[in-house]
Amino acid sequence: MGDAAILEMEADLSEAIRVSDHGMKRVRQRLGLQKAAVEKEIVRALQKGTARTDLSGRMRRVLDAMFHKYGHYGDYRVYRGCVFVFKDEVFVTVIPLSNGLHNTKAGGRG
Repeated sequence: MGDAAILEMEADLSEAIRVSDHGMKRVRQRLGLQKAAVEKEIVRALQKGTARTDLSGRMRRVLDAMFHKYGHYGDYRVYRGCVFVFKDEVFVTVIPLSNGLHNTKAGGRG
């Protein structure tokens, strides 16, 4: 896949995903990103992040607990040490992983 194809795919995804006000605030607060970088990070998390259903072991149990505690949202993605929460086409929030999960394969730095 060439660079042009990747850029086109990211543009399509960024148009399809909406960022809630709460989600924007949490990404800026918890990841320290500028407003212009927030949407790109969310698209990367959706593309490259690991889905909750693809995980196993301790990481899966932690995400399942979040899933049942906070609501049955459509998609939880683990990317760069955080859990990105999506509901349909809307990005809802980002939750940092606990310290013990950063060293796992899925909890890594991208």
